[in-house]
Amino acid sequence: MSDQQLAVTPQRKASTELASFLGMEASMMMDVIAAQCFKGGSPTNVQLAAFISIAAEMRVNPMLPGMLYAYPIQGGGIVPMMGPDGVYKKLTEHPEVDSWDTTVFPEDPTIPPTHAISRIYRKGRTNPITYTASLSEWKVDSNPNWKTRPRHMLGIRALKQCARQIIHGLPHDEDDRVIMREVTATEIPRAQLTDTRAVEAEVIPPNKKPDPRPKAEKLKVKPDPAPEKTPAPASDPAPADETPHGKLRAMLTEGGWTEDECVKLAISVFPALKHIKTVDEIPASRIADIIEDWATAEGAMKTIRG
Repeated sequence: MSDQQLAVTPQRKASTELASFLGMEASMMMDVIAAQCFKGGSPTNVQLAAFISIAAEMRVNPMLPGMLYAYPIQGGGIVPMMGPDGVYKKLTEHPEVDSWDTTVFPEDPTIPPTHAISRIYRKGRTNPITYTASLSEWKVDSNPNWKTRPRHMLGIRALKQCARQIIHGLPHDEDDRVIMREVTATEIPRAQLTDTRAVEAEVIPPNKKPDPRPKAEKLKVKPDPAPEKTPAPASDPAPADETPHGKLRAMLTEGGWTEDECVKLAISVFPALKHIKTVDEIPASRIADIIEDWATAEGAMKTIRG
């Protein structure tokens, strides 16, 4: 299945609902979105359909700055992007969200920041949802805002990652896009990412270790007859595979998903992995991201299954 087939094609209801929400005629709305909301060129019909479906689901006006826009990607899909204004809107509208706050540390604004902690307080819940964003983990050197406004950028990053725990399917932002394009099969520390050019994933299959046993020499004499084999005692069941790949396979089996569907999910979320063919080729760090937000992953695989 191609990336183009992975794109979400909305039903007529999605375009009708979005057009009604924006107060526009549907055909004009699609022309405006195609001209204004896509970075890097005119979209195909499939890419436009995917974007309209996402905008209708998120219920945002993509024509407003910082709400929602898209990057077309190779293969015919898109990477939906949402700015800070869109995150604030979704948090404000969420029925379970009471309030939120973010603290950047050290709190002294004259000292360079090291990390930020966001808390989202839910109605009827005592403990808030929290996320800690470290500067060394999230700083993108190619984005000048991290040099001129590091406290602001760190606070936004902490809040957005925190919001993803309650708003499932929240689109990425520009820094996410840069990170995704520069991730290869061998993970690069985020603090070292400086080039905004896409790096294609080089998936190297595990090296096959040579068999240390020497090849048996041809016997010049007739060997003794082999001893009679005795039945092997019943062995205990094999222990569960606790590696990231083993855990992912167990979750796929439990949910009734195929490895092929999971591979297509990984490619759609992490475009740099477009050459992978099996679950074994997905980097462990990417598997951890998929398992951490399993509900969203299952929703995406459901869309892929069609």
